[in-house]
Amino acid sequence: MKKTPFAGLILPLLFLSFAALSQNEGNIWYFGNQQGIDFSSGDPVLITNGALQTSEGCASVCDTDGNLLYYTNGGGRTTPGQPSGSIWNASHNVLYDMEGLRGGGFGAVQSALFIPNPGNADEHYLFTMEEREFASDGLPAGQLQGRGLTHFLLNRTLNGGLGGTVFEDDRLHVPSFESLSGTLHGNGTDFWVIIVDDNTGDFFNYRVTPTEVLGPTLEERDVIDSLAGPIKISPARNRLFVGGVLYNFNANNGNISNPRTLPGAVNSISYSFSPNGNYLYVMEPTVSGSLLVRYEPLNPGFLSSRTILGPGPNERLGAMQLAPEGRIYLVSYDEDAPQVTHLHAINCPNSEQANLEEEVFNFQTPDQPFLGLPNFMDYIFDTQETLIADLGPDTTFSCDNGPITLIPQTNGDAFLWSDGSTDTSLTVTEPGIYSLTVTADCGMVSDTIEVEELTDTVIVNINGPNTLCTGDTATFAATANISGTLLWSTGDTTATIQVTNGGLYTILFTDLCGRQATDTLMLNVLDVPPILLQAPDALCPDETAGASVFSEGATGYTWSNGSVGDSVTLTGGGTYHITVTNGCGEFDTVFSIDSLTFPTLEIQGAAPLCPGGSVQLKAATEPQNDVQWSNGSTAALTTFTTPGVYTVLATNLCGTVMDSIDLQPIGCENCFYVPNAFSPNEDGINDGFLPIDLCPMQNYRLQIFSRWGGLVFESDQLGQSWDGKSGSEPMNPGAYIWQLTYEQAGQQQVQSGMVHLIR
Repeated sequence: MKKTPFAGLILPLLFLSFAALSQNEGNIWYFGNQQGIDFSSGDPVLITNGALQTSEGCASVCDTDGNLLYYTNGGGRTTPGQPSGSIWNASHNVLYDMEGLRGGGFGAVQSALFIPNPGNADEHYLFTMEEREFASDGLPAGQLQGRGLTHFLLNRTLNGGLGGTVFEDDRLHVPSFESLSGTLHGNGTDFWVIIVDDNTGDFFNYRVTPTEVLGPTLEERDVIDSLAGPIKISPARNRLFVGGVLYNFNANNGNISNPRTLPGAVNSISYSFSPNGNYLYVMEPTVSGSLLVRYEPLNPGFLSSRTILGPGPNERLGAMQLAPEGRIYLVSYDEDAPQVTHLHAINCPNSEQANLEEEVFNFQTPDQPFLGLPNFMDYIFDTQETLIADLGPDTTFSCDNGPITLIPQTNGDAFLWSDGSTDTSLTVTEPGIYSLTVTADCGMVSDTIEVEELTDTVIVNINGPNTLCTGDTATFAATANISGTLLWSTGDTTATIQVTNGGLYTILFTDLCGRQATDTLMLNVLDVPPILLQAPDALCPDETAGASVFSEGATGYTWSNGSVGDSVTLTGGGTYHITVTNGCGEFDTVFSIDSLTFPTLEIQGAAPLCPGGSVQLKAATEPQNDVQWSNGSTAALTTFTTPGVYTVLATNLCGTVMDSIDLQPIGCENCFYVPNAFSPNEDGINDGFLPIDLCPMQNYRLQIFSRWGGLVFESDQLGQSWDGKSGSEPMNPGAYIWQLTYEQAGQQQVQSGMVHLIR
């Protein structure tokens, strides 16, 4: 309900009209045998200046001002007397001759489709589609499966402004026949082109971007058939219908899903969505003719929404196509009298009053009837409402306390005011609530308005937040206690504005009689406060430590382990995060604590420690840690010269580990000093043969043998020498063999050699 002050005005308050015409790209149609319709005036006007010839497929396109650019039959054949296929310019001259070998086929139900190039306002893509009968007059060389989906790029600035091709006849997909549709992408810039692959029966989607045509991507149709019907995409871009099956359509990603079959519409090729997308109209064939049936594609009970609106033409039916003025057109002809082709119209397709008006136009077609109408992206005909009622004050006012005259502006057929008046205007002398109902062919609409007395005080208020987070947007709404105009300090004049900067905002309100009021609001912008965190640098695996956080203005803290509050106990290293909540939302800070490990230790380099030798040992640690040897060394690499057991310790923040090694002269050949001669002549010099032991040992035994192997001496006492006798018998001078046996660290050792006895 609108309100206006009662102050003696003449108000053209009510604006009622059909919604504005859709985009002008579909204003001029060419089809059939040089026939056409011009919708530029708002009403359809027949035109006969076209050059096009086709039995079915065709397309045309205008610029955004409604001026004709191009039209085409999409392709043709090489047979004499048949259209060869051409693109015509606005002067009806051939811009490009397809010669029956390029493009698609004029017998395809959707042979062609014009799509603007999102990257160049002077260019249009032309997509063409092959007909299933492509080889009926002979198979063109190299086209075993037909020409499928092909595209051209046209630029209207070429050839003195009449247009020309940038590139032509570029194949995109083979085999594909009959069906070709498109619509605007969800991003408002790109476009979708949708066909059906004839091998699999699946949908193939192409995406037209400002730089290229991408694709295809496959969307399963769950049906393998020789599809002959058109693909229709709802102007609302949320539903798709083809072959008697309704699908959900996602304009953002091209997904086609949730197939639902209409049993009576499977064999129909005549169907269309309403301009607002709320209805689907189908001409269902029956044994006795056809029925015009309507469905509600957005209704969860879609199948049960089937409504029969009445019989259709008892003729051969062709294309059904949305038009700029909001009607849906249907083409047909009587097969017994094909000299005349009929064009019918569904009136008021957005309303419950939808009806079929037969033979709106009749075309003389003595040579050949036609079944096709131009193929468009139907989103350009999106019209959400057909009749609008808007009761509100206009801009001509008087404040002399006299009567107010409400003057409606409408193309409605009948008016009914709340006082019973049926005049086109209403003069009121007292404050109150008044309403008007307007009736037109497509239904009725109504609205109300409250006329108030002027109040003594004008009041205006700004409603909105006082604080704003950096990067966010605040909405301010101005409300007043009476009608009038608004002026913000930003220069805006709308009731609501959106702001991103802090500061003082002012609204100036002026009522219909010139009285003014103001209000102000200070908006403070809050920056994201810094987050101060204290946490250990490193932790051992089982070590615990505390961490704390502070952020000015915070209302809550949540740690990654689920703890809440400004402090937490953490165990071990790793990556953690803290979520801080304040008036601007939630903010995350990620921090890491190094993960320490217990030290590992291994002594490397063990070897027998022979008399006079040395062994170098390395304390290998991971990670690098401090070491301490039992001999006092702190170097990882240490040299040892004395046999014995040695230990080493490795220490880091997580603990200490130990390793040990026993260095013994096991297997050393120099554990004895053995003379190679002696002279037992009792002169006190070298009178006995005695090996001098250099290593600790057990189970010692010395044996002396003659050169013939006879044992002449044996002793198991360290320090007992051989005096050169066998028993009491002195042995002759010469060479004798000695053998030492002993044990070291539990291992049996044997050494032997030769000694000379000298007399």
